Order: sequence, then C-alpha cells, then structure tokens
Amino acid sequence: MFHLIWKDFVVQKKTLLFILIYFLVISVYFTKMGFFLPFITVFIVYSLMLGSMQVDEQYHIDVLMNSLPVKRWKIVAAKYASIFLYCIGAFLFLLLNYFVLSQFRDGFQTNMIKQYCVAIGGLLFFTNFILPIYYKFGLRPTRYVFFIIFFLVFFTGNLMDKKLLSTFINKVTHLTTGFTLSLFACGLLVTLIISFVLSIKIYNQRDFS
Repeated sequence: MFHLIWKDFVVQKKTLLFILIYFLVISVYFTKMGFFLPFITVFIVYSLMLGSMQVDEQYHIDVLMNSLPVKRWKIVAAKYASIFLYCIGAFLFLLLNYFVLSQFRDGFQTNMIKQYCVAIGGLLFFTNFILPIYYKFGLRPTRYVFFIIFFLVFFTGNLMDKKLLSTFINKVTHLTTGFTLSLFACGLLVTLIISFVLSIKIYNQRDFS
C-alpha cells in the first residue's frame, strides 16, 4: 500500500513545487497576520487533494489499479492515508515557516498551534464527507462541492472584518480544552470509520472494465 500512497505524491511533483513557492511568497506578505495562516493550510491540502483526483481521472488510474492484483480496500485506504499525510505535511510546513519568519514574538505561542490543529481537524472532517461523494459520483460533481465549500469559507473570511475574524478564531481556539478536544477527536474518528466503510462499499460496487 506504500506504493499507492507514494504514487499520489510522485504524480504531483510540479503541484508541490508550485504550492511551496506560492506559500513562501504569500506567507511573507501575511507575516503580521498569523491568524491567516490556518486558512493557507486549507488551500494547500485542498490543492493537493483535488490535484490527486484530477490525475487519477485524467490517466484512468483506477482502471490501471484494478487490473493489478491489489485489493480494492487498499486503494481506498491509500487515498485516505495520502490526504492525512497532506494534512500532516502542511501542518509541519506551517510550523517551520512560522518559526523561520520569526513570528513567535512572545515565545512559543500555543494558541497558534491550536489554530493549526483546528484547521487540520476541519480538513479531515471535510475529507470524510467528500471522499464517498468522489467514489460515488466521480470528479466533476466532487469538484463542484469543493468549489462551493472552498469559496464559501474564503469569501466569508474576506467579507468579515479582520479584527472580528481574528477574535472569532481566538474564541474558537480557547474553547479547545482537553475535554472538547477529546470529543472532537472521537467525532472525527467515528466519521472517519463511517466514511471509510462507505467508500469501500461504493468502490467495490463500481465496474472498471
């Protein structure tokens, strides 16, 4: 299954390079707007997730994979694992960038780390929702759902006053106590299991002949 996961990264080498350069440029511009960085996390994972789906669709990767002696549940599991690794990679890159740009003004700001965690958790919830749709209806309807949710999030953020947006994010972050984080993690695990089982069921019923 490692090779299935690695495939999603190899086929997106150019996309990864573009995102790296774009993120470095835009993060310098938003150096004093640390609260904006979690939104960039959404952009990174969104781009990689959609790019992976587009490559699979363009080159008929599913047809190729199903012509090989690979169990279908492993193909589905590799897609979930790839997106999880996208989230982890984006999170680590954000932390590195945040440190390099000397945005730790008053030492290590755990508040910002919590914001990253909330952003990653939201992305994983979104993934659990979007992947069964992708396996059921294909790329085009999934892309529409992507765009609707993506632009709703970013347009809402742009329309809101920056101070109000920062205050809202901070309040949400302060609610993330140990108990609420545990509930959030449990909810995330439950939705992951449901999504994974549903995706496997849908994928097993598809005909790739």
